[in-house]
Amino acid sequence: IPVQISDRDGYSTDATMMKGIRWAVRNGAKVINISAGGVGDTLAFQRVIDWAFTNGALIIASVGNDGQDYGVLNYPAGYWNVLGVAAQCSSATNTTDCPSPYGLARFSNRNRSVDLVAPGVDIVSSVPPRVTQGAIAPGYAIKEGTSMAAPFVAGVAALIFAANPGATPSQVMRQLQNTATDMGGRGHDTATGAGLINPRAAITLPLPPNDPGESNADIIEVRTVRAIVPS
Repeated sequence: IPVQISDRDGYSTDATMMKGIRWAVRNGAKVINISAGGVGDTLAFQRVIDWAFTNGALIIASVGNDGQDYGVLNYPAGYWNVLGVAAQCSSATNTTDCPSPYGLARFSNRNRSVDLVAPGVDIVSSVPPRVTQGAIAPGYAIKEGTSMAAPFVAGVAALIFAANPGATPSQVMRQLQNTATDMGGRGHDTATGAGLINPRAAITLPLPPNDPGESNADIIEVRTVRAIVPS
């Protein structure tokens, strides 16, 4: 379900993003990908996320491209009940972002918002026809960023829901992390989270038991104007 919340230049606000989340959930979405974000959080936004989570929808967001020396959290990836995704390099190497193949991209944020890693470099992406940088055909270009990585995780989450009717967002979130392939430091860390997404394991292995302590928050009215930029 494509939900337009941004203007023609790709900018939105907390208010438009929250409206988009509510609309998507009310129209049956079980997985919501948000390849955008910005600094600063609000209680209103967290309550919208908790409401979506309680109503069966898992939100997946890019953690940001400010690099390992940038400690400020990027939202909505930084909110609780959101799965934050970092970017993995491709097989190609360069001296700037990817010194080694298939490693964590240097531009990928490193903080507590990182839950998983997915491919985020040399990705064919749809772009406005006026975009020429990296273009390979009208409307398509080679892109990099955590915004490219988050949709990989969203796609696997959708497959888990499809393979397990009745699964809750909590189960799917934990399944994605429990089945990830460890990378970086041993175990969970702020650079790579639980590790690299493993679609085969996530879809074929049994889900963890349902957690009865899932969030149960009510939505409240919001008045916010913070700008959101693509990541």
